[in-house]
Amino acid sequence: MRKVDVANKLKGTKSTPDGMRRKITPFPGMETPDPKGLGEDIETAALREVIEEGGVRAQLAHNLGELKFKDGDKSYTYFSYLMKSNKIYDDWAESIRYRLWVTLDDALVMLKGREHMVQLVKRAKAVDNQITAGIRPAVDADLGAFKLT
Repeated sequence: MRKVDVANKLKGTKSTPDGMRRKITPFPGMETPDPKGLGEDIETAALREVIEEGGVRAQLAHNLGELKFKDGDKSYTYFSYLMKSNKIYDDWAESIRYRLWVTLDDALVMLKGREHMVQLVKRAKAVDNQITAGIRPAVDADLGAFKLT
């Protein structure tokens, strides 16, 4: 838990592995509307989300494709990108979330049992291997042009 949260006597309802309790409550307007409904394209939404949820300003490097899956009775569609980080923030909009940097191989182990996430990491690893082998550029020229304003 952040010192500022302790100082502000933050009390939450979500138990966490470290024994602290946290609550993430959406503010008005933070609901999850379709980005296209807000005039925001998928690429811009991806760049914004990685800042909001991960505290990382990044550049889109490669499109990893769309992944559709079901969890119970709910259907989901993920749009995923390989990104290059430009700046990593110590404090960000959702910094109450835990951020952990791992290799792609470690991510595959950690995500065991979450097959949809494993598929995305495998896609990222395949593209990363192609970049390393010189088959693909480090950044796709068209995607690299997307910027947040």
